[in-house]
Amino acid sequence: MKLHQLEYKDIARPSNVRGEKSPSAKLTEKKVKEIFFAEGPRKVIAERYGISVSTVTSIKRKVAWKHVTGKLSW
Repeated sequence: MKLHQLEYKDIARPSNVRGEKSPSAKLTEKKVKEIFFAEGPRKVIAERYGISVSTVTSIKRKVAWKHVTGKLSW
């Protein structure tokens, strides 16, 4: 079977890897905490960490990286 014939569900991938343990992670838990508490325009924060503005927003709203941000408060 060729790769393009495989269904997404058939491709082997870790099922419970999250956060900085993910091979595609751009952030560490420390950086996520820094982003959460960072002040200023989200665009500037995003550029500083090499991520999108929507990722910054998701972190600040406790949507992304919830296992880290869920325990934090302003």
